[in-house]
Amino acid sequence: MLATFAIDPRVDRAKAGFERVHAMLSILIYVLIYAGVTLALYQVYDIHYNLNFDDEDTRSRTENEELEALSREAKAYEETGESAGFVQAAHRIFGRSFDYRIALAAFREGTQKTYAEPLLRRKRHVVSDGGLKVRHLASWTTRPPGKDIRGVLLPVIIVNCLLVLFLGGLSVYTIAYEVPMKALQWANDESILMVIIGVLLLMNFAASKFDIYMHDLYQLGKLSERLRSS
Repeated sequence: MLATFAIDPRVDRAKAGFERVHAMLSILIYVLIYAGVTLALYQVYDIHYNLNFDDEDTRSRTENEELEALSREAKAYEETGESAGFVQAAHRIFGRSFDYRIALAAFREGTQKTYAEPLLRRKRHVVSDGGLKVRHLASWTTRPPGKDIRGVLLPVIIVNCLLVLFLGGLSVYTIAYEVPMKALQWANDESILMVIIGVLLLMNFAASKFDIYMHDLYQLGKLSERLRSS
């Protein structure tokens, strides 16, 4: 006579509970993946907006006030030839040792977007010691770069965004199908896709910040050359 064994109901409940937790984690991972895809699209939009539009809302209140004050004093200087107001404003904002002629060259009519805003953003890093230099760290000072690396960084950011979109689409594909290639078996695991997307987004964030920083320094280098040639 064959013995029959009853399955403990607690085992069934534990198994059902595990399956529910696994399903909830999968849903959360897919939500994070789609949020990452949305963020990648926003990164492209944000880069395009920063390159083509001037929005005072993106500047701090202090930066707006300093920009307005120096613009006003620079205009008064050009109209009247009286430099005291501009010199006082430049020393108040950049420091007593700062060469006000650098600020004046940046705030001339028609050059504020190109030079004044980068100068204000990097005012804590700018050193006017026999010319315009940049202090990166406490004791590391260099001249501004002579080449703009934006042409290298922007394609990297865009390619990363396209990879995020591709991985997001791949995550949808693997819901119903499996990637058969052995070398791409990792693509069938949504958690791996989520991690890769997160890494790409962090790389893009770091690259965009570095791009803004280096482009500002490049503009300051052009400003320094303009001042020397004038």
